[in-house]
Amino acid sequence: MPSSLDASPQYADQRLEEFHSSNVPRYACLSHTWGANEIDTICIDKSSSSAELSETINYFLQLLSDVSNILKSYLAGTSELKYASIARRMLWASKGNTTRSEDLVYSLIGIFDVHIPFLYGEGDRAFLRLQQEINHVSL
Repeated sequence: MPSSLDASPQYADQRLEEFHSSNVPRYACLSHTWGANEIDTICIDKSSSSAELSETINYFLQLLSDVSNILKSYLAGTSELKYASIARRMLWASKGNTTRSEDLVYSLIGIFDVHIPFLYGEGDRAFLRLQQEINHVSL
């Protein structure tokens, strides 16, 4: 089901909207903040020409790549994550910032294709569990 997260610039009003087949908008807007006063927003109009749509998607992938240092081929899905070394994937993770240390670890589960239970309150121990599971799966 397509959905949209809409947040005010002050981050005070966040809501998730679900769209069903009869009322899905023909466009999507994605935003990224760069500090308190700078926001980049990209709107994709799905009814526009395929060249314009492709250009917009490529711009957004390049923006994400520049911010995260993740190669565009991985972001676009043309290269499989499993072919990126564990060291490279850890480098990508080092650029992350979360309120809780566990959330950064839990966000990496898909990047490393591992499964560990979410145990909030464990702090940095979550990273040790992630490393153990990565070592277990990669052997």
